[in-house]
Amino acid sequence: MDAMNIPHWVVGDKHLYNQMEAWQEIIDSKREFRFYFYDHVFDKHDWSNEPSQSWDELVHHRCLQLRQKYRKLSLWYSGGRDSHHILRSFIKNNIPLDELLLCHYKLNPVRTAEYYNWQLPLAKKYKEINPNVKITTVDVDEKVYAKYYDPNLVDSQYFSSAVGFYQPSDYEWHTINLCNISDSSTGFITGIEKPILYLDKGKIYHRFCDKIIELFRGAISEHEMFYFAPDMPELYIKQCHILAKYIKQKYPNKDQSFFHQFIQNPHGPYYSELCTACGRGPAIDESVPANNGKGKYLGSHKVFDQIIDLAKKENFKSINIWEDWIHYWTNKMPEAFDKQFRNGGTTGVYSTSKFIMDY
Repeated sequence: MDAMNIPHWVVGDKHLYNQMEAWQEIIDSKREFRFYFYDHVFDKHDWSNEPSQSWDELVHHRCLQLRQKYRKLSLWYSGGRDSHHILRSFIKNNIPLDELLLCHYKLNPVRTAEYYNWQLPLAKKYKEINPNVKITTVDVDEKVYAKYYDPNLVDSQYFSSAVGFYQPSDYEWHTINLCNISDSSTGFITGIEKPILYLDKGKIYHRFCDKIIELFRGAISEHEMFYFAPDMPELYIKQCHILAKYIKQKYPNKDQSFFHQFIQNPHGPYYSELCTACGRGPAIDESVPANNGKGKYLGSHKVFDQIIDLAKKENFKSINIWEDWIHYWTNKMPEAFDKQFRNGGTTGVYSTSKFIMDY
């Protein structure tokens, strides 16, 4: 795979492909830095020029593009606002998927409940529509923890200890190591992600952020981010425009703090509205955590503490490796981490800005 097609960091004139190495260079060199996200593709476009096609037309073309590109097409499916919109779009356009991949975090009771009560029933409903689809559950258990937190691999990962929790959450790693999907004829889709818009001097801009793709690295060509598609940049630029116009019309005269709350707080009061404003459509059920942004990690900190306690009680080697990693890096370069490390891991690094429209 061409190195420019792998999201990475640029510090000064250096291109770096490991998060911790990038932060080390940022701190040591004190040079300008940015997140490189398919710049060679996205920089060719005028982001202030809204694509003429409708959102639904572009989504249809994206589904068709992916179906024509791969012999087998798999979707990582959580039943959340992104992956369910993707599934709905394939159904609406009568384009079949070959496989739904469901992740079952067996040591996490919050995620286990979500798997049995939400993901699996929805996947079975899709099978009624498409009987040929394969439903595959990827179990993340003690053995997976041991494999993921391998002392010989942890420092070489593209993102190290993603999001700061003791839980293997790297879906690209899962795909390669747990699903045996590694040939170029099989593509796997992830529902990444809503635009990050911000306000500056009365103008609305967009930036990509490395934190958004921490769990979905983009380091192999078969990984298809449905919305962040360099193969179809118009889809993402359109998404920025429909969101910017929505905020401009419904919430005029707001400041950057509102933009941050509306767009970058997935656990806040605007999450469902954000999803609808960017074209995801209505939630299946607003009360379900996967639909209202309150699943996965919010309120789960005590659960992660319980998993850590269990790992220590059962003498998991992986817990020692994880704790040693945290201790080493947070002491070596605390500047790289959010103040509440366990809630977020490293501080986000942004791409260059793209002007969308006047506010």
